Amino acid sequence: MAKVNLTKLNKIKSLDPIDIKIGEETISVVQYLPLEKKLTIMQNIIQQAGNNEEGFYNIVKLTVFYTIEMLRAYTNISFTEKQLEDPQKLYDIIVLNKIWETVKDSIPEKERDYIWDNTCALAREITDYNHSALGILKMVRADYGETDFNIASIMENIKDPETLGLMKEILPLADS
Repeated sequence: MAKVNLTKLNKIKSLDPIDIKIGEETISVVQYLPLEKKLTIMQNIIQQAGNNEEGFYNIVKLTVFYTIEMLRAYTNISFTEKQLEDPQKLYDIIVLNKIWETVKDSIPEKERDYIWDNTCALAREITDYNHSALGILKMVRADYGETDFNIASIMENIKDPETLGLMKEILPLADS
């Protein structure tokens, strides 16, 4: 089989943005972002949506930050620092004024879905990890990281039937 050099197939270097109107304003909408920028968007969404006390992500928060980050990355719409300080209020303004509804249809569906689907998958993976034995132990270690570990005290606590039962529930493979 003859090899074909990639440069012979490399026809499209980039896609030009398209312009849409929102009221009297012309908004430029990017049609494709490089993978590195997509990864940054996903990381920003996950970081801003935050992991709650129970160790899972709230889908509403993911939606709020997804919408804001998509507008920031794919359009020339800018937000003030003050607006960004209250993301829920900013989201309400975006939705009430149909800004996202208008812009999202101009972003290719593959671009939107790629970022949304992978952000949700990442949130699920983090949640699964947080609820795994390893994740629980990591959180416990972080919680007690600043306290003085006393081996004798730990051993005494492990002898307690209630604590031992809890550990067996958390680490069922320990008996194997």
